Amino acid sequence: MHKIIIHVLCATLLLTYGCKKEEIIVHNTQITPDLSNPVIQKLTNITWYRDGMGTVQEEWTTLLNIPKPSEAMASMLYSLAWINITLHRDGTSTMLYLPPIFPHVYMHCKGTWTVSKDEENTVVINTKTPVSSAIIKAKVINMETAGNVGTLQLSMDFGNRLLNVFLANTNADTRLETFDEGWYNSNPVKEDAIQVSDFMGAWVSPEYDREKFNRANYPAENIVRSTNVYDLFSQTPNVFSGIKYVFQENGKALIGYGKNFFENANLGKEVVSEGRWSIKGNKIILETDEDLFYSAGEVLFGFPTHASNVTSYGIIKSFPVKTQAKRFYVFEVIKKENHGIWCRITSNDFNASLFLFKADARLENIINIKNIL
Repeated sequence: MHKIIIHVLCATLLLTYGCKKEEIIVHNTQITPDLSNPVIQKLTNITWYRDGMGTVQEEWTTLLNIPKPSEAMASMLYSLAWINITLHRDGTSTMLYLPPIFPHVYMHCKGTWTVSKDEENTVVINTKTPVSSAIIKAKVINMETAGNVGTLQLSMDFGNRLLNVFLANTNADTRLETFDEGWYNSNPVKEDAIQVSDFMGAWVSPEYDREKFNRANYPAENIVRSTNVYDLFSQTPNVFSGIKYVFQENGKALIGYGKNFFENANLGKEVVSEGRWSIKGNKIILETDEDLFYSAGEVLFGFPTHASNVTSYGIIKSFPVKTQAKRFYVFEVIKKENHGIWCRITSNDFNASLFLFKADARLENIINIKNIL
């Protein structure tokens, strides 16, 4: 249940401003949607899957009402990356995306929904998408049930595009078991304090070394799950493409960028940036002023980027070399294994639950990212 806490002050503020405990008011703003309509009842508490490829038909679109350049590619997301939608009866929603450019990244985009007061058999969904936030007016055009199999046709009005969508309550995809958003509740973050020895050394995300940590040998460990990405196209989390974190003594850290970024450069060296790390309870805090800034939209589609604190150093083999200052990463342990750690990483503009493989911490031939050109 989502709650908005208003006028809640910490103990320090209570002392500073003399606020009494009885003045702290907690408002519950959760509104259970009206389920009196039998069509809405049948629509909810069911995961509806896109019924195969080519079942998202764009009726019309406009570029006059888009919040950011990457929104222009949103139709591609719905036709290629969108897998399913679930409207829970507590008023929350989830839309699952598997972006083709990151085939093992599962994005569970959260939102809320309510029943439209103006149109019959229509719900209004306020949700995060991989590129922006969206308000969707989804109208049921047709719904049929035969036994346990149901089909659904929706008209989805995003304000800047109208889609005609066909869905079903079953899906034959062999990856079905990994779709479940219940994975997050089944794999909570540990509250135990982290010791320095727990993280000393090097750790890599799945895509960093495909030959060593390949999907065939580590199928579960190669899946990256996320519930929030600010903009997959214009501010792409570099961890999705493979990152190496090296935690050293005296709070020093290095971030290594794999050949997925610089494989055509023939540098003969490992590109890194510098950072600082510390432990706060059950969290590792990593800060860096020169983290690689990566925009898949810029590389693939030529989209302009509008991120803050970005410095450009030029282009190497058609790849724009940019860094972003004032970035942080928070690491929280979910579960330890002999060959690595399941953890949750939260940063300025994304979060991800993933497996970090143990890696070789020796760095004999490195070059700072600011010096590769």
